[in-house]
Amino acid sequence: MEPNYFLPEIFGNSKLGRMKSQPQINRLIIALIVFTAICSCIKKDEFDFDKLSTDIEWTPEFAVPLGKISVKTGDLLGEDNISFDNGYVMYDNDSIAHIVFNGDKLFDFEFETVVEVGTITTPVTELDPPAALSAAGTYSGLPTNATSTNVSGTIELDAGDLIKLLEISGSTSFDIHFTNDLPLPAILHLSFDNLKNNGLAVQETINIPANGEITHSIELESLMIDFSANYPSNDIEYDVDFIIESTTETFVLDGTEKISFYTTIDGLDISEAKGDFGQQTLQIDPGILDMDISALQDFDGDIEFTDPTMTLVFEQSMLVPFTIDLGLQGLKPDGSIRDLAFNDIQPDQITDPNELDERFVSSFLLTKVNSDIEEFFKNPEFDQINYNPTISLNPGPVDVFTSPNIIRAGSSNNVTMNIDLPLIMKLKNIEFTDTLDDISILQNVESASLYFKAKNGLPFEAELSTLTLLDENDIELASIDVQVIFSSSAIIENSSGHFYVDTTQIASQINKVSLDKAFTSKITENGKIVFGITLNTSLLGTKAVALHSYDQLEMGISVEAKIDTSN
Repeated sequence: MEPNYFLPEIFGNSKLGRMKSQPQINRLIIALIVFTAICSCIKKDEFDFDKLSTDIEWTPEFAVPLGKISVKTGDLLGEDNISFDNGYVMYDNDSIAHIVFNGDKLFDFEFETVVEVGTITTPVTELDPPAALSAAGTYSGLPTNATSTNVSGTIELDAGDLIKLLEISGSTSFDIHFTNDLPLPAILHLSFDNLKNNGLAVQETINIPANGEITHSIELESLMIDFSANYPSNDIEYDVDFIIESTTETFVLDGTEKISFYTTIDGLDISEAKGDFGQQTLQIDPGILDMDISALQDFDGDIEFTDPTMTLVFEQSMLVPFTIDLGLQGLKPDGSIRDLAFNDIQPDQITDPNELDERFVSSFLLTKVNSDIEEFFKNPEFDQINYNPTISLNPGPVDVFTSPNIIRAGSSNNVTMNIDLPLIMKLKNIEFTDTLDDISILQNVESASLYFKAKNGLPFEAELSTLTLLDENDIELASIDVQVIFSSSAIIENSSGHFYVDTTQIASQINKVSLDKAFTSKITENGKIVFGITLNTSLLGTKAVALHSYDQLEMGISVEAKIDTSN
């Protein structure tokens, strides 16, 4: 037979040439040639190689078109074919395809992580009675008021060993518990030197009964504590004195009487804190980002991604300088790990207090310039990425009077990690197989030839190297070396050193695979043919090539055969 006579116009409008029952070519040529790098994500039933037409009218010599395809990279990467647990496919302004993995927030550390003041209970303070009442004895009255000496004291706020507060705004309540041992009532005056409420100094007058106890509460709804005068002390300062009013009543003193008090502050509801929050190191809970790209290691050969990047997005509402160590590690299926090394991460940060009114967003890009991310993602070997973040606050000194740390209620800093794997890659000697299960139509054929007509607009070259015939028990019956090359299109190098298809130079090519009688005579009803394929990017896998949304493969397959009439 003359091949050109029997070879249909595969790219024409024949009904058989447009049959949708032939997606097996997609799986063989597209899913594994075009997209080996993500084939673990492709839904196999979309490219079923077992749906060859069996509705054929046999003649002693025949030629049958088995199907055609016209598939772009963009089609193959659609949602119907590709799915990710944590990622998606996108195209950049140059139409280059990318796999983007979006992580959830790696962490979110809040105001209370940095500054928190718990319940404070001060020691008991004892006040001696006025000099006129200091001696033991029987008194026939007190002719004039007796005034105590002014006494100063402090209430220490425990904000942490590293915290040096300059100013706090917020609200709180004080409970001051008084005990009066004197048999006379007392009037106590209490004032706070560095504490204001609604802009006014806080001063209290408390009447304490004779030989009695009393608890006096102070509600401070708009509180401001100014520590600047005695910085870096975090003390609330107070002054207290009291008066014992005159009386004509007789009373007895034993000389041990005191007026005593202690204070309880049930936490501070801080709306804003200023100061130096110290060189704190905050350990954040670890987490995991699932990627599962290690399945690509199942192929023999080398797969290399080029120019991967990782973007860290920071949302901030704290004016506190910080650096971050994410503690990123790739976890391999065998349990071994690999660290991702990078320079100190110091994203743009809030410097103006006015920026605290809205969340400040900045980003930091990890590239091959400031990290070893290219080596980290060069070979697809990770099931997941583990992160174990450590935050270092105030890596340098704080000028607390000109540029203090500032935190407000609801303040938090969080980080989100996004990974971008451009489909700019090197594939070298990637070997894989695919199986044609239903070959019963080739029984009783004396000889046959498979014809492939292709316009390969993809930056890949594939070699169909072997055809192996198996029976229903996967026992090898025959094998032939075919060495059919599906050549890649002409490629052009861009300014980044990446290669892409020259769409003006895509030529048609026809390849033939002959099946002789030694091969076809052993075909059984439930047998199968295994195709062995080797894949390389252009220039034998030495150059990185880019996949674009418009890269396209058109291919058709037909068979011509001669029936064995001797049986």
